[in-house]
This record gives sequence, C-alpha cells and structure tokens, in this order.
Amino acid sequence: MRRSGGRLETGDYLREVFREKGKIGSIYDSNVTGFDPYPFSPEQRVNDPMLESIVAPTTMAMVDFVTRIVGWKTDASYHTLSYEV
Repeated sequence: MRRSGGRLETGDYLREVFREKGKIGSIYDSNVTGFDPYPFSPEQRVNDPMLESIVAPTTMAMVDFVTRIVGWKTDASYHTLSYEV
C-alpha cells in the first residue's frame, strides 16, 4: 500500500485478497474465484476464473444459434475469444 500511494490496481487486489488460499478473484465478480497456478508470479498468468468458466457454454450456444436458428452452414471453427484481435 505504501509503495502504491494507497491505490491498488484491480488485478493486484484480486490476487492479494485470495493469495493465502492460493486463489485469484474474477474481475467480473470478485466472489468468483479460481486456483492460481502461479501464486508467486509478479503478474497474473491465467485467464479470469469467471470468463474461463463461461467460454464453453457460450460457444456451444452461439454455434447452435448460428447453425440451427440463423441457418448458416460452414466448416470454419467458431472462436469465442480471440486474443489475436
């Protein structure tokens, strides 16, 4: 706290508040936590716990909607998150 002038970054807070339990909090809801496989890393090295847990169901829902409701047929894969964009 002293080094940061009494101001913590959100990511720092989410790592520090759950550090003793070896977990990290979600930026979307800090009550949602996941295990931090790199607890001694100076920065967060894993995806957000809440975001990570919703990727599969939202991808399935989107693919179903696009193919069944909209009727688009393609062999291309659907990427819910693209870190290249």
